[in-house]
Amino acid sequence: MKALLGLGVVALHAGLFLVLAGKSAPGLTVTLDAPLTAQTLTLDGVVPAELRDRVTIADEGQAPGLVRRTWSVSYRGGYTRSVGAAQLVGPFQAPDSHACTGRILVGQSLLDGGPGTIGAIVQQELDGELRGTTITGVGDYLRIADFKLAWARITRPEDIALTGGAPAFIRATLTVVFERVNVPIEVVLVPKPGVAALDFKIAVRATLDFDNR
Repeated sequence: MKALLGLGVVALHAGLFLVLAGKSAPGLTVTLDAPLTAQTLTLDGVVPAELRDRVTIADEGQAPGLVRRTWSVSYRGGYTRSVGAAQLVGPFQAPDSHACTGRILVGQSLLDGGPGTIGAIVQQELDGELRGTTITGVGDYLRIADFKLAWARITRPEDIALTGGAPAFIRATLTVVFERVNVPIEVVLVPKPGVAALDFKIAVRATLDFDNR
C-alpha cells in the first residue's frame, strides 16, 4: 500500500511539472526591422506578448552617434536573459554642406606692424627681386617707398573692378622708385576660403609718374 502511495505522489509531481513546464515563460526574442544607420533612433523591437510587461529596455549612448538598446527579462532562479542591437544615429553631415565653420582673425598688426610681419616680409621679397634691375629710359631700380598693407573696404568706383565687389579685402600700396620714373602700384588680395587652404584672388593696378621729367 505504501509503495502504491509513493508511486502516486511521484506521478502527481511529474504531472504537475509537465503542466508548469507547459506554462513557463517563453524565451526572450526581439523582432527588429531597422537599418544600421538612421537620421533618428528606430530601434523599436517587438517582443513576445507574454513578456511585454516584464521586459526592461535600456539605451546606451546618444544621438548623434552610436546608440545601443538592450531588452532584458528576469526568470525564476535569478536568471536574466538580454538581447541587444546597435544603430548609428544622425543627423549626419552632408558632404556638400558645410555644417561646421571656423573664423580666423588677422589683425592689422600682423599685416603691417613692423619687422617680422607679413608686410615687412613682402617688402623685403619685392626689394630682393627688383635689386639690380635696369630698364632703358627708366634707369636703375633704387628702392621701394611708401609701402602699406592693410585691410580695406570699397571706397572708390575702381575698387569694384579690382575686387569684384568683395565686402572686405587686403590692399597693398607701394611705389617702385627708379632713377627717372616712379611706379605707384596697388595690389588687392581678396580672400577665397577653400576646403584645405585660404586662397586669394589677386588684382594689380600700376601707373607711371615721371614727376614732370
